[in-house]
Amino acid sequence: MSQQMYIDVANVVTKLRMYPYFDLAHYILISIAVREDSDSTASSTTSTITVNGNNNTNNDINDKSSKAKTLIHQQTSPPAGSDQLATLFSCRHPLSSWVSTMLLCFASSLMVNFLLGEPVITPFKDHRNIAIATAVWYLVNFSPFDIVYKLCKLLPMYLIICIMVEIRRAHMVYHGVLVTKKLYPRAYFVIVLVGTIKGCGGCFMRNICRLVRGIWIPDTSEILQPTFVTKASLFASVMFLCERLQLINASHPVIYLGIVIFFIYFRISSVLLGAHDPFVPLENLFCNIFMGGHQVIARQLVRED
Repeated sequence: MSQQMYIDVANVVTKLRMYPYFDLAHYILISIAVREDSDSTASSTTSTITVNGNNNTNNDINDKSSKAKTLIHQQTSPPAGSDQLATLFSCRHPLSSWVSTMLLCFASSLMVNFLLGEPVITPFKDHRNIAIATAVWYLVNFSPFDIVYKLCKLLPMYLIICIMVEIRRAHMVYHGVLVTKKLYPRAYFVIVLVGTIKGCGGCFMRNICRLVRGIWIPDTSEILQPTFVTKASLFASVMFLCERLQLINASHPVIYLGIVIFFIYFRISSVLLGAHDPFVPLENLFCNIFMGGHQVIARQLVRED
């Protein structure tokens, strides 16, 4: 690709409108994620309750041991017919499923409004977005013969949806940085924070949405275990801030397209190749040098000697 062609493509990408097609892809991916998460978390919780209930009625030590092994197996192995379990949750608890999905669909705006002191309810004032998100939620969970969910999970269709979502993510991060810089020109931490949350608000809202569905898993907190999406959004937010501060000698469309390609590349690598977090080696190196990692290694070597 020539330089001029790259610039032309970058100009087109920066001018893409997110509504309705890219927002629609976002709602589809969120609805699928909530459905599958409802399956995995609900089935694991059910297994735990069942085995613990049986243990309370039997005091035999050997029987407890066998049931504990069964519990471990049930929690580590996904149950057969997981799609039916997820649909069953939506059928039994449609309100919980819908509220959880809506919270995730508009998580970024909800959290940013909360941080900036804006009305938290503002993202729900547009009835069109609510109607589209609700229609997507209904079709993903209740379409005849489950055809919509199966169609969206086909690899070519799923890749298209993921690509559209990553383009939307870059748009959200940039506009988060842009708006916050106008409000707080010198508050660089706030600018980066808002830009990051605009790109990955759903990750931080995930535990709250699980709580709406009656499940609490505190050790999956995004602050405790940041995912690649959060790290990538943070990286993009810093890059856009540097661009706004003119610390990077490149035009905005070029930087914007580079961020979009970065998001799309690693999402496709994750879907097709199961690629892991590319930031992990850098994190390990940084921690070993600056966070006391060398001391831990030295202690282990002393113990081995």
